[in-house]
Amino acid sequence: MDEQHGWLGGRGIILATADGGRSWQSGYTGPLTILGFDFADLKHGWALAARGWSPVNPPGSKTVLDTLLGTTDGGRSWVTVSELPYPISSLNFVSATTGFAIAYRLPSGPLTLVRTIDGGKNRQAVSTPEQPVATCFFDRQHGWVAALHPERQGAPFPGLAVLRSDDGGHAWTTSFTVPWQDLQSGGGPVGPFPVSAQLACRSDTTVWFLAHGAPEHFGVRAYHLYRTLDAGRRWRQVASSVAIPPGPGQTGPVGAPLALDAVDGQNAYLLTVCPPCGAPLPRVSLARTDNGGASWRNLTPPVTSSAVAQVSLSFLAAERGWAVVQETISEEPPRLFETRNDGRTWVQRSP
Repeated sequence: MDEQHGWLGGRGIILATADGGRSWQSGYTGPLTILGFDFADLKHGWALAARGWSPVNPPGSKTVLDTLLGTTDGGRSWVTVSELPYPISSLNFVSATTGFAIAYRLPSGPLTLVRTIDGGKNRQAVSTPEQPVATCFFDRQHGWVAALHPERQGAPFPGLAVLRSDDGGHAWTTSFTVPWQDLQSGGGPVGPFPVSAQLACRSDTTVWFLAHGAPEHFGVRAYHLYRTLDAGRRWRQVASSVAIPPGPGQTGPVGAPLALDAVDGQNAYLLTVCPPCGAPLPRVSLARTDNGGASWRNLTPPVTSSAVAQVSLSFLAAERGWAVVQETISEEPPRLFETRNDGRTWVQRSP
């Protein structure tokens, strides 16, 4: 929420800091593994947790039960808000009571946008013209979803579309589309979802949209990053990686996108992992733009070569940020890193 207040979760624990990470206090200990946070303000926050999670047993597995935890005192204590009947992602609260998420109705049901108006205790489906894979809302009224977009008859897989709502999800308009062919690296997709996406809303008019294909041979994953500054009337491609080794049109870090964090309409960080680029472990790359994607500068990532399972980036200003890294092959808790010089160097800050 600011440079002093932050939260860190892992297997069986949630920690909070009110002094920029110099000291940490425990707010939760128990059987759940914390997968992510979202805070509406300094007091009201939520943690997406799972029972039975491990790096090789991800959310959505039959042995994983998802739980939504909540705090009303800034993380000093946490309670169970709801036992979730399905996995969710893109958790996005815009007030102490109103939030949105994408529900995965497994094993074979559709993805659905859901909304809560009672702090997460109950959820209602929100109708969208196409099946959503990611969402972000700037406030109760202004929101976006990235959705699977059916293409011409005979196309093997759908592409992606960005949909915008100005009335809290009651009506949607298509703002932008990306064809499936643009998100393939040539080897053929592996996995149930041929395309996926991430959205970052920084105002009611400024949005970043990361579109990428499914992992293909050797973990290669094509991606394109777009940005709008005028509520979706115009989108500009600001980064792209479609092949390894890099070919014409390469404008961003090579590999599969692991994390995107946009500070505002000009400053953003993108972290990728490239399995065939390193030996014996995949190579991790980090790049930053300070001019809205017109150019990217390669930085030193918090880890340069690792079997990474999950990475979270959090930048509140262009210079200062944090990264949480969980490795696939390690049973150790996630590691927390901090940078105070826009990602040029990182210091481990794990409590």
